[in-house]
Amino acid sequence: MLRRAGSSYTASALPLAGSQTNSGSETTSIPSSPTVCAEEPRRIKQRRTDSSSAAGKKATPTAEAAPLQQRSPGAEDKPEVDWKSLGVPEDIWAEAQGLYDKVKVMKKVQNRQPRRMKPAILAALMFILCRSHGYPRTFAELCAAANVTKREIGMYYKLMNQVLDAQYTTTERAKPSAFLQRWCTALDLPLWIPEAACKIYERADEMGIVQGKSPVSISAASIWLVIWCFNHQPGLQHLDFSLPADTPVSSSAMPNVPALIAIGDPIRCDQRDVCKAASVVIATLTSVFKLLLPHLCTLVQGILPS
Repeated sequence: MLRRAGSSYTASALPLAGSQTNSGSETTSIPSSPTVCAEEPRRIKQRRTDSSSAAGKKATPTAEAAPLQQRSPGAEDKPEVDWKSLGVPEDIWAEAQGLYDKVKVMKKVQNRQPRRMKPAILAALMFILCRSHGYPRTFAELCAAANVTKREIGMYYKLMNQVLDAQYTTTERAKPSAFLQRWCTALDLPLWIPEAACKIYERADEMGIVQGKSPVSISAASIWLVIWCFNHQPGLQHLDFSLPADTPVSSSAMPNVPALIAIGDPIRCDQRDVCKAASVVIATLTSVFKLLLPHLCTLVQGILPS
């Protein structure tokens, strides 16, 4: 221990544990503490161990850390367009991928985010190829398969018509029979209904009563018109299939004709089933159905089974 004496310091020996000190006539014994002396190095060692352990936790993840989410098998192989749901041959999908590789490097396409918008471009190419190979599909069906909007497909459809060769852009307009047959098969309707609905479509188109309407909407409305007329054939025959021009039609495409007799064994398919198969909303079907109804006598003449 240092003791101050004047301006200088002198050192004096500290009493050791277990030694005796004399203070006057009394002798004081400083007891030794072997337990404290033995545990002190152990505590210091424990503190060092805890410090190094904490540093290790910061540097490396612990064993309890949540593992990374495992990707499902084949997730990376999932196509941008679910072409199998479209019911088309795989060759069409392969051709669409090949065309995408060609158009993505074109200047007009490079300015339109070809990598980020790859699903929409592939959907537009599938729309063109399906129609040219005799498997026409609607925008709504391709939207569901590619998980994109109609606006995105329409935008890139116009762009593809500008950059593709003439063999892809000069395809004729899709015939309604291609849609009608497929939808009626999906609805499990009688075999005569697709042909009857196709005749109604053609007659309505020739008469010019559905100008400006989508072929998909006209096809869906034609199917529903055939079903409704067949289910109410006895009452309509009594009226000679002539309804007033102002016949009210509900928002669910159901004409309000008082005392209209229904057939005993109707076709079990309503307008909502038709809308689901054609991927149209009920309001769209109703708007076209209202245009067809005043011309019922001409449209259904000779197409309903007796």
